[in-house]
Amino acid sequence: MKYFIDFEATQFSNEIISVGCVREDGETFYSLVNVQRNKITPFITDLTGISKNDVEIVDFGMVDTSEKAYATAEKLQAANVDLIFCNMITYATSSVFAPIIREVNRPMVLVALQPLAALDYTKANTFMQLENDNICSVPEFIGVAVRMKRKIYDVIIGTLYDDAEAEAELSKWCKIANVLHSLKGARMGLMGHTMEAMYDMHADPTAVSAAFGLHVPLLEVDNVIDLSPMGCRTGFYFIVWGDVEPETIKVALINALKKVINSTEVPAANAIQCGNYRDLSLHGAIEYAKIVLEKFNS
Repeated sequence: MKYFIDFEATQFSNEIISVGCVREDGETFYSLVNVQRNKITPFITDLTGISKNDVEIVDFGMVDTSEKAYATAEKLQAANVDLIFCNMITYATSSVFAPIIREVNRPMVLVALQPLAALDYTKANTFMQLENDNICSVPEFIGVAVRMKRKIYDVIIGTLYDDAEAEAELSKWCKIANVLHSLKGARMGLMGHTMEAMYDMHADPTAVSAAFGLHVPLLEVDNVIDLSPMGCRTGFYFIVWGDVEPETIKVALINALKKVINSTEVPAANAIQCGNYRDLSLHGAIEYAKIVLEKFNS
């Protein structure tokens, strides 16, 4: 049996950084060498922005063989993670990515942040190129995901250090992960009966449960209290629980108005949680609440 072996080394130190082997029957083998793995691994823990957010991080280490990929897919499923950051710390073939994207049904974001802003070509070597080769596999990984009918939700490209834009993108996805975690196993009531002519108001509990992993109990309008703006912003819905005296409703509204007046920020005033967030005004809400409260007291 014949074997064809390829060693890849750094330009100046001649350190072997990877070994590839092809047997004449087609069997292949590829691996990074441990001495270089130890130099790359710290970049996993340096992933900018993750540790600054209120999230629990589960690190599954470097995956550089298809065997490890299948084992990691099982670990990801067992850990029941809410979102996956695929930290592309160096070039990798899609064979180490395919098992994970196929087996693990979780939102995935590819992160390709190179340690150096630019290479010093007077001192460049193969290892320096590889540790900054984070973006190289992105097209290959996405192509495999598309062929497997799996979705890559985002690709974050930049530098590992001092990159405010990349840090903001990571922070955004950490917030999304927190939302997904909060929704998992939650109960979100579907209230009453929608207006027959307003198709946009109809909801499919099965679709909601499938998308967010929550339970949708069906509630009647006589056992829920709710005060919320209409989507068209022309008024408010106000629904009470059972028979409630007008004075009780008045007290509840007055307390709500006082909370608005003492507020320091508008809740959910961001693009993720409110499509009309640019129209929200804390000052306007406080002033309007004062006017209404004066009418209650007059």
